Parts: sequence; structure tokens; C-alpha cells
Amino acid sequence: MTFLDPPLGFFREAVESVFDQTFPDWELIFVNDGSGREASRAAEEFVRLDPSRVRCLAHDGGVNLGIPASRNLALAHARGEFIACLDADDVWDLAKLAAQVRILDARPDVDMLFGRHMLWRSWEERDGVGRVDQVPSLGVADRTEFRPGSFLPLVMRSRISIPPPSSVMVRAPAVRSVGGFGEGVSNHYEDQAFYAKVSLRGVVLACDDVWCRYRIHDGSVTHGATRAEGRAARREFLDWLENYLAGQGALDAPIRRTLRLERWAAMVPRGPGILRVFRRIPRYLARGIPGQ
Repeated sequence: MTFLDPPLGFFREAVESVFDQTFPDWELIFVNDGSGREASRAAEEFVRLDPSRVRCLAHDGGVNLGIPASRNLALAHARGEFIACLDADDVWDLAKLAAQVRILDARPDVDMLFGRHMLWRSWEERDGVGRVDQVPSLGVADRTEFRPGSFLPLVMRSRISIPPPSSVMVRAPAVRSVGGFGEGVSNHYEDQAFYAKVSLRGVVLACDDVWCRYRIHDGSVTHGATRAEGRAARREFLDWLENYLAGQGALDAPIRRTLRLERWAAMVPRGPGILRVFRRIPRYLARGIPGQ
């Protein structure tokens, strides 16, 4: 769990969801990514509660290096067989670790798995009215398996629900074999950079289970960004992705076409929505016109 001055209430709820897991064989590694005194003190309190399982790391000089670098620091110290990230404002289902470990133990061919997630709005009330939670569709059948290289194109084209990091579990050797998390990418797209790296070589399993609550709030990296900032981050990610795929010898013609379209969409207002409609046209035509 990396943290940079999260709201303390969110932070404590996230950590408590680790302590309350039904699976007891876990270690929790905090990485303080340049936080001030309050968040640092909160993390140290949890270390004192269970020093055999909880540790807190920081970058040299207490500087802020971003989420990927912070996760790589944790990875360098991790002792577990599996790696699971939890954002400091999200909450795990109490059976999350137990369920995912059980699946990976039964499927030694799978390198990474993920489930559905709740878009968690009901944590907040406005004017005395609770907000409505949503669970996005998985986009594929339960226990769909993606062979190496087949997951990334669907993510790029938004044909599958993109999981938040808090929903994912990966085998530690698979993470290390691709060089860890995707440094050089902004916090907006560090998750997709990581998925690209792992899924290019490994097998990914999509599960219909709901294992985490993804908190929707204005202070999050994604929801706190303007549309212009989001488009700029998207272009940066696409540049990184093209360079990475080229270096891996995986930049084929279909991927090049997809990258061109995604770059266009990231250049113009409402571009992603226009591109989604454009991509649905062949499916509508394939269904035919009712009564014809």
C-alpha cells in the first residue's frame, strides 16, 4: 500500500480491511511516498499493532517518487508468493485474499487474476441522502482466460472492464520477471502499464466475483483530474506503451492501428466517447435490423 497524505479515515478503513481478512498469512508493506506527519504517524501506529506482519518503507530523503516507484520499493522487500496492491482509499472484501489464493493454487498456469469491483459512492451522504453504488459488468464470461498477448488489445479498446489495482492478485515471480511496475508512466495509467507488461507474457484470468470497493471521491487521482489532464496522461501512456511494445517485438499492425485511433481520441474533447460509438457500429450491423 503506497500512500501520499490520504484522508486518514479512508486510510484506516483500507488498512482495517487487510487486518480483517479471513486469510491470515499476509504481510502488509506500506510505502510512504512523501507524506506529512499525520499520515506517517497513522502508518506507524499500524506497524506497532502487528510488527511481525506490517512494515513501513520510504524513499531516500522522504521524497515523492510516485506510485510505480513506490510499489517497486515494496516489491523489492516482499516475501510473499503473491502480490496484491490496495490503494489507500479502497477497501477489500473480507474474503478477498482467501478467494484469490484458492483460485491461483488451483490454477498454476494463471499469472494474474482480477474480479469485478464496486464503484463505491454510498460511503458519503449529501443532504442526508446516500449515493448509489454500481458494479460494472465484467465484459466477458466468468473465469475467462486470456493467453499471453490477448488481454491488452481488449483493455486498449475498452472491451473489458479495466480492474483497479485493488482488485488484482499476481504471482510474485510474474511481477519480477517483467521488471516490476511501470515506472515512467503517470499515476493515472500506472495500472494499465503494469497490466500490459504482465499480460504480454503471462496468462490472465477474469473472475465475476466482487472483491473490492473502489471509493469514488473528488480527491482521487482519476476523479480529481480535469479532462485536459486526463487526455494528456492518456497520450503519455500511449507513447510509453508504443515504445514498450516495440522493445518487446510485439508492435504488430492491429496494435499500431489501435494506437493511432486512441491517440486521436486523446487529442480531442469527447474523443473517447466518439471512438466507443465508432467501434460499436460493426456489432450493430452484425445484429441486423429488426424486421428485415
